[in-house]
Amino acid sequence: MKNTKQNMIFLIAFTVFSFAFVRTAFAGVGYSNFREGDIPYIQPHLVCSPLGHVGILYKKDGRWWVRESSKQDWGVVSVPFISFYERYRKCGSTVELLEVNCDDAIAKQAADWAKSANGTYFIGQWPDTWPYIPPGKYSCSSFVFYAYYRGAGIDLNPPGGPRNPGWIAPTNIYDSAKTMPEGPIEILRLGDVSGNGSVSSYDASLAARYSVGLVSLTYEQIQAADVTGNGTVSGYDASFIARYVVGLIHTFPIEEMKSRTSISEIALEEQVNVTVGSACGSPGDVNIENSITVTDVAGLGIIGL
Repeated sequence: MKNTKQNMIFLIAFTVFSFAFVRTAFAGVGYSNFREGDIPYIQPHLVCSPLGHVGILYKKDGRWWVRESSKQDWGVVSVPFISFYERYRKCGSTVELLEVNCDDAIAKQAADWAKSANGTYFIGQWPDTWPYIPPGKYSCSSFVFYAYYRGAGIDLNPPGGPRNPGWIAPTNIYDSAKTMPEGPIEILRLGDVSGNGSVSSYDASLAARYSVGLVSLTYEQIQAADVTGNGTVSGYDASFIARYVVGLIHTFPIEEMKSRTSISEIALEEQVNVTVGSACGSPGDVNIENSITVTDVAGLGIIGL
């Protein structure tokens, strides 16, 4: 009887300790700290991103997204935040959260500008006076700069920073007097529904049980379980987690989700330079003069957001 009581006490203590450990492991900045217009920031990292990286957070249909100008994708794209997070977690970097010192409504104006902006990736100095806005060409940091400068009327250029936005680096955004570091972001990794730090068959079973209403999950757990990125957790997600556990796959479908703002009609006034991708994905420049309306965007590689 005495041994039974001791075992029960040990089991209860172990359970409490395990729960506390999991909560402590993910006690940093999380989804509850996010607001639209916040800036996910990656410090310069030799493997992940030698110059660092930044984007803009926004929320759509219950999911957090990052709008970024990506060299890999030749321009401005939106990706689910959790896949953005996984990208840098897997290569050993840390994603930090920067908040711009302004009201939520003002920060959302920057996010709205970012959501509506399209362009191609470019890094370098613009041959014009500051603060000249290049027509549809952005580095990751100049994209964030213009989201706040054009969208919210806030200049994120730090004192002594480059006077040409084409040279603004992620570290300049971080060093700006207008941004406040909130700390490293710590959320459940994709597939780790239980929150114990690894992806196992138990996580697949949790996703499957949730899909049929047998268990409840938190918002953070649902984001980790929705590995297909379709906005719901189903047996399909559970099957992907199971396949990941046994090594049949090494990434989840949501990690490949990328989208650009859909365009049904574009009115372009005055002379501008528009860079679009050809059918094979290589960038090409098209010069358009005066006022023109484009109603057919077939073949431009633009998909709906």
